[in-house]
Amino acid sequence: MVNECYRIVRTRAPLNVKNWQEAYSIAGDSMFKEIQDKFQIVQSSRSLKMYAFVIDTMQRLYRNSKNRLSNKRVIHINGNLTITKVKDILTKENDNVKPSVDVVWLSEHTRKNEEVELEWADATPSKIIHDKLRHIVAEVGDTMTQEEILIQVLEPRSGYIRGKGTALCGYVRRKQQLEQGNFLKNKKGKYKSKK
Repeated sequence: MVNECYRIVRTRAPLNVKNWQEAYSIAGDSMFKEIQDKFQIVQSSRSLKMYAFVIDTMQRLYRNSKNRLSNKRVIHINGNLTITKVKDILTKENDNVKPSVDVVWLSEHTRKNEEVELEWADATPSKIIHDKLRHIVAEVGDTMTQEEILIQVLEPRSGYIRGKGTALCGYVRRKQQLEQGNFLKNKKGKYKSKK
């Protein structure tokens, strides 16, 4: 059903509007009708739950589709490999030494061109983030976790840690991320004063 929602959003939802609410007001009824016809959703107490699930899924997929139009979009080149799998591969390649977060970021956002040189998948955004990550890693060493460094560099988003996905539930809410960010700033200040 999620795949069908994805197909419908990609083919039916207008991207030249401000937000999902506008897109839904234009094409929402017809998009849901396609799902309803395909999966034969009958009217029952479960139909409201199904409706909520479909609309929530379409909204999430629509947001991802809109992100594709952004020139600030960061492109990940490892396909279906999770960040954990990438770290495992890099660790094995480096005699079981875990890579720093900036090395993982570099691996996930660069590829080799025809001259066998590394190039950024998205030109500028990933490189800017990598430079910030590299700077913090050089400054704090191993006194911060990779998650703490990512929180400090990437803007918090509700639902996941950017660069880590939805797997880490401890930081998912914006308030928690902001609190964590404030904690890290204080920690960083104390670290600098000890130098």
